[in-house]
Amino acid sequence: MITFDKATNQGVSKRYVEGKCLSADTKPTSNIANGSILIEMDTGKIFMFDEANSQWKEFG
Repeated sequence: MITFDKATNQGVSKRYVEGKCLSADTKPTSNIANGSILIEMDTGKIFMFDEANSQWKEFG
């Protein structure tokens, strides 16, 4: 289950989010704004959303 701590609208169809999830969770890719952040609680990995390629990329 993904829990969003922060979510703000970025225009009509995009949302900037910050949240936590497990590595097995499916990370959303629809309507997510560039630079959104997810932290995997079980691995400690941090991911940022790459809107141009519609994918979550590990940070660092």
